[in-house]
Amino acid sequence: MKVEKLFEIEGASQEFCEAPQLVRLGKGMILKYDKEDKETETGEYVLTGITFKEVIACKITKKVCEELYMIKAYDAVSVVKDSKWIKEVKKAYRGDGSFNYKHYIIHFEDYGCYEFIAREVYKGIVEEITRLI
Repeated sequence: MKVEKLFEIEGASQEFCEAPQLVRLGKGMILKYDKEDKETETGEYVLTGITFKEVIACKITKKVCEELYMIKAYDAVSVVKDSKWIKEVKKAYRGDGSFNYKHYIIHFEDYGCYEFIAREVYKGIVEEITRLI
């Protein structure tokens, strides 16, 4: 499987104060995490995240069970090409219309790998995208 980087996350996962959180909003999901606010000198942490549109599957793999391809998505949202998982999901798909989904992946230091089968991904927290679907 080939992993193609789309964009890097804001901040660094080894500096997280808390574990990332998954929030379901409508058909979308937001993967929230904290980062140090570089715009102030106080060293405060603020929430940011990654928004996934029309999620039909997701999974978390803990560090002890990671595979080599997962590490290639370290602190970056990536898309998995020739994904075995998306092929399995496509076989079971019962939705309307065509199957226009991608396998997205991100690996966080100490927290493992988060994977999504979704239509699109956006940098940041974009709640209106998840609610309007």
